[in-house]
Amino acid sequence: MPPTSATHPLGILTLRPNPNFRLRPLASPNLNFTVSSGNVWLPPVTAHYPVVEADRQYVSQFAWHEREYKFNPEDRPSRSMALMADGVIRHYQMGLSLPLAEDQDVELTVRAFSLDGGRPPWSLLTSDRFIEWFHSNVAGGEDPFARKHYGFDGAGIHFTDQRGNEIRMQAGELRLDGLDAAYHYYPRWSGLNARGIYLSLTGRMGLSTTRWNPSADLGLQGAVHYRVQPGPRSALSVAFSTGIVSQQLLTVASAVQFSDKPVRGSGALLLRYAVQTTNNRSFSAGAIVTREGSYYRRAGFDYAVLSGSRITTHWAMAIAHLYEPRMAGNLFAAYAAGRISLSVYLREDILAANAPDLQVGTGLQIGL
Repeated sequence: MPPTSATHPLGILTLRPNPNFRLRPLASPNLNFTVSSGNVWLPPVTAHYPVVEADRQYVSQFAWHEREYKFNPEDRPSRSMALMADGVIRHYQMGLSLPLAEDQDVELTVRAFSLDGGRPPWSLLTSDRFIEWFHSNVAGGEDPFARKHYGFDGAGIHFTDQRGNEIRMQAGELRLDGLDAAYHYYPRWSGLNARGIYLSLTGRMGLSTTRWNPSADLGLQGAVHYRVQPGPRSALSVAFSTGIVSQQLLTVASAVQFSDKPVRGSGALLLRYAVQTTNNRSFSAGAIVTREGSYYRRAGFDYAVLSGSRITTHWAMAIAHLYEPRMAGNLFAAYAAGRISLSVYLREDILAANAPDLQVGTGLQIGL
């Protein structure tokens, strides 16, 4: 099962652990390669934050979409933050997993990303044209997020934090993103295992290597897995994972502040059905619902003054979504034959924040 973390324009720059739903360590070392592609569409929005407490209390009396007419940042002291993101972000990961003992293994991962306009045939499901065809003909309505208004196939990301530090990416951007290390421990409790219940604990460390976020992150995860066998060659699994990441634990002053929360949480719920066939082959399919904590504390939105082009009702989403948790539904399928396993997935944003809207991915695992 490939990693399903969102190709978020800020999230790709840091450690965001995927849940570990394995029941036990791998029997032998293996290499894995994954590619994820997600269409991100966030038209430009600027947020102004009054510095004086009296100004904050004043603007907080009004609905967020009315504050722009009640507060002039040119007349009163304020800080600002701005974000726009357009294009298909592709996230690449190459990992090596090594068993340590009957109840432990480690995983080393190199990650990178690129940005492009998502033109067919290189992008089919994640292209602007397909997504807007779907909205116009199936669900969503005509141009609900103003993609057609701004034009298709654009690519660019620009983020400015409240300290004036910037992230700028353009079409053709390809960067090494970071290095991650994970240690997995699988407690062997015969009483629970006999009832089909399995546990795992994971410790993670991530080194982000871009000039925008040179930092070290630490994470901790836990998962509980319930597995039953409806037949001699089939298995049904339900699992839940939760974890936290301490962001920018070590960093430099010039790093971009993409979040004001030192610790962010995440969770995932898995439902999977697997069938073992003859000749050492297997097939599995299922669904995962994921939730990731917001990038910024909700309290900051209570006095944020947003400005942007009010083309649709979603005009402010570029900033507003940073104060909300990220939720998505994932459908996946995997086929294994001998030492080789191939998996695919489709991820859809549940909250319509478009960061990303639609995402697809594939993974290849090779036993050594």
